[in-house]
Amino acid sequence: MKLIYNVNDKPKFGQMLVFAFQQLLAIMAATIAVPAIVGNGMTASAALFGAGVGTLVYQLLTKFKSPVFLGSSFAFIGSMTAAFAGAVSMAAGYMGLILGAIFAGLVYVVIATLHGHNNQLSFKIVTAGFVVAFLIINDVVEPAYKGELKTLDRDKKNNYLKYVIFDVAGFMALLYFALYAGEIRHVFHYLGLAIFVLLIKPKKESYNEFTKENA
Repeated sequence: MKLIYNVNDKPKFGQMLVFAFQQLLAIMAATIAVPAIVGNGMTASAALFGAGVGTLVYQLLTKFKSPVFLGSSFAFIGSMTAAFAGAVSMAAGYMGLILGAIFAGLVYVVIATLHGHNNQLSFKIVTAGFVVAFLIINDVVEPAYKGELKTLDRDKKNNYLKYVIFDVAGFMALLYFALYAGEIRHVFHYLGLAIFVLLIKPKKESYNEFTKENA
């Protein structure tokens, strides 16, 4: 991939203002939206503080050679919600988030060690594999384990199918955004992020109806 700007290059001052404003919108939207969607006591101020500290630590470790901001990710909304939904208390839900973050970090380290950080094809294959595995576990294995698929009447089946369709479509759109973010030739990848956000509400409504009917 040919970079427009190298690490030590600096755009013109006017361009820097435009790029900074674009980055600010992306950072604020993601970092504030995720705790608002997940709820359970999460606040935007805590998310911003954590993102800021994480970014500073990352920059120190990379010696400021990787101009990246570490913020919230929409990819983990499903797992974060599930951590609270399946926990006996809010404290247990937060412990699940911490353990999940540690495990995810270890997975990233293993992938980077095995494939190297420059192997984009391996990154795309592994990322797609994780998304598919998550969808299978979240949409099929977990409901089956809870016994929610044993007695599906017509209404239950419709609500379940709508939830699965929204979930799969949303995460496939998010996967497209994640795989091609930053590539100029894929300018429509932001549409994937928009589709994911738009499908959050109908997916949640379908899931609530499905679980309510099975209660």
